[in-house]
Amino acid sequence: MLLLGYAADLAAQRSIYPPSSTASIQAGESGSASFQLINNDPTNWNASVSCIAEGVITSCSVEPTSVVLSGFSEQEVSVTFTTAEPGSGVVRILADGLEAVLEVTVTLAQPLYVVSPDGPAVSALPGLERRDAFTVANNSAQALTISLRGDAVAPYCRAGGQR
Repeated sequence: MLLLGYAADLAAQRSIYPPSSTASIQAGESGSASFQLINNDPTNWNASVSCIAEGVITSCSVEPTSVVLSGFSEQEVSVTFTTAEPGSGVVRILADGLEAVLEVTVTLAQPLYVVSPDGPAVSALPGLERRDAFTVANNSAQALTISLRGDAVAPYCRAGGQR
């Protein structure tokens, strides 16, 4: 019975700090964070460290993946993670049954495209011609296809000189 009580006390003396934290990065980029493994026990701790990526987090890795902490010592652990798209995700840092959580918010660096001028809807009186010029800027590294069209309210809307 005394051994069971000691095992419970031992688990309470080992931790990952901070137990939770947050980060914000831009889509498509990598991020990193640091955590501390803390051994407040006089015996050595042979810790195995790993991570789990969830949500928009596409991958994660930790360094080091294993470490021996002597009694009453700390060791920094770095986690690196990557993202592909905006949204939210979680990186879970695990060490021998202990867990820390890094909540990540992933944002777009800038809009994929910008239409200028940006303003209210354009309208014209029936039977009158109106011409407006718009510029579409592609802020993406990839090619974009943008379609402009008229609808039932403006059946004679022309885009790019085409009717």
